[in-house]
Amino acid sequence: MNKTTRLAAVFAFCALAFCGCSKKKADAAQVDEQMLALLAEEAAQQVAEEVQYEKVDSVMILTGWTLYRENSEGKMIASAETRVGDSVFVYCKNTDGKEPVEKEAVRRLQNGKEEPLTFVRVSVDDEDYWTRPIFVAKQALPCVAIDEVRLFSAPDIATMTKAVVEEGSVLAQSSADSEKDFACVFLYDGTTPYGKRWFALKSHVDSNPNVVEKYATLTRIEELGDKIKPEVSDELRHLVLEEFSNKYGKDDFPDLKKKHGTMLRNGGSLKKQTNLGMEWAAEIPVGTELEILSEEPVKADWVWKGGSSKDRTFYKVRYQGKEYFVLTNECALGGQCAVITGDTVLYDKDRFSTFRNEVLEQGTLVVLTGRMSDRLNTYLREVMFYDSNASVIRTRWMWGANESMMNDDVKAAQLVALAKAAKDDDMKREYLSLAYGLNPYEPIREYIEEVERLLFPPPMTFIEWQGTPLARVTCGEDEKVNVRDAPKTGKVLGQLDNEDIVGVRMVTEEEDTIDGVTARWYNIGYGETKLVLEGWVFGGFLRFDGGGE
Repeated sequence: MNKTTRLAAVFAFCALAFCGCSKKKADAAQVDEQMLALLAEEAAQQVAEEVQYEKVDSVMILTGWTLYRENSEGKMIASAETRVGDSVFVYCKNTDGKEPVEKEAVRRLQNGKEEPLTFVRVSVDDEDYWTRPIFVAKQALPCVAIDEVRLFSAPDIATMTKAVVEEGSVLAQSSADSEKDFACVFLYDGTTPYGKRWFALKSHVDSNPNVVEKYATLTRIEELGDKIKPEVSDELRHLVLEEFSNKYGKDDFPDLKKKHGTMLRNGGSLKKQTNLGMEWAAEIPVGTELEILSEEPVKADWVWKGGSSKDRTFYKVRYQGKEYFVLTNECALGGQCAVITGDTVLYDKDRFSTFRNEVLEQGTLVVLTGRMSDRLNTYLREVMFYDSNASVIRTRWMWGANESMMNDDVKAAQLVALAKAAKDDDMKREYLSLAYGLNPYEPIREYIEEVERLLFPPPMTFIEWQGTPLARVTCGEDEKVNVRDAPKTGKVLGQLDNEDIVGVRMVTEEEDTIDGVTARWYNIGYGETKLVLEGWVFGGFLRFDGGGE
């Protein structure tokens, strides 16, 4: 006997007891006993149902009248409003959440229209309701986007989509699935039961309840929009931030983030202030994140052994618990650190027509500003990087598919930069070994391998040249050709001009490719009456008028 039938029987017995028919008191007592027995059966059935079903943590993913109760006709009537991020429980037949308690019922709208739909049973604040499966994310906890969040279709950097979630948005994060660098999140899309499944970088979302509560409150203020005056809205926001700061404390409330900056110069340094000015204190790797204590630059002299530079500007920062200063032209404020996964062209603005004759090389560490622009079914992304030629931080646009924000990839690029700067070969090898150990994305692994080949080229086989053929140097009128003490990475001993004549002594058996040109390296001697320069020249800069190649 279902609930509606049992209640109908109870009312029927009550009607018989008081309808005026000539019944004896003994009959009335019998009716009371039967009614009490039915009520007891009803209570026992409800207890049995509560024991039968498990409640799993879930999150509402739609704002509005999303909670329903069943009326006496068995139709669903909207009875309560929820907001995105509200915590609820979904009733399931087991703890794995694979069999939620669902039923088919008719939803009655305010305009009188009715439609058959599927509903799932939920518990909100110890009260039972029904809601549509597309309104709730099952086995999830609330989280918030602490940065602009780019969505991925799978837990793989290569599956990045154009879908973006704005900073401060409240989401549902899976409490069951977990990936190394990715969080599984659910969003409402109007059709998918229990939310459409996406992935986001863990560093861009936060499930701290305090953080979620704060952003949810600020979102409510934003939604008031034109209903309140701007100055009132600003005051509300200020009060909310102050209240949460006082309630939870800044140290335990990570979303009240301190300003951060990123060192973009390889070999950049921290400075300490002395009576003489700003002096060197410590060297930090490119990509190091610093806490910015004051965005208002400090002017001071930069002093080093044997020289100084007047009226330079510095940010006051904190690093590993200590306060320092960094040059403003080496540290980018805000944004997300990333590494370039393949050589990419730069643009002045978010239009392809603003192409520059500049390229960011694979392995370069940059800061993503968060600004993006869709163009021709692709997108351009604004980045900041250090221009070593001008000793300044540049802001440019690049094609947005050539960067990785994965922590392992960024750390690997930092280690490679340290390997390049290290003077000791053992340290170079150690840094590269650590970079490999991070298991970076394939393009970054290829970059590490290329750097390793440059730092530790395999030994070449030399072939003695029979006779001494002459070759002519070929390069641009205003260009020079380097002569090295060893092929590829040898020290530059001097330079040759276009049309210089050299004698060839040896050639490498192995070929090399530079700027798309493949050739061997040649050991040459230069000088008309006596030898004034000898070393190795890349064959792409030589032309043999007769003999040789």
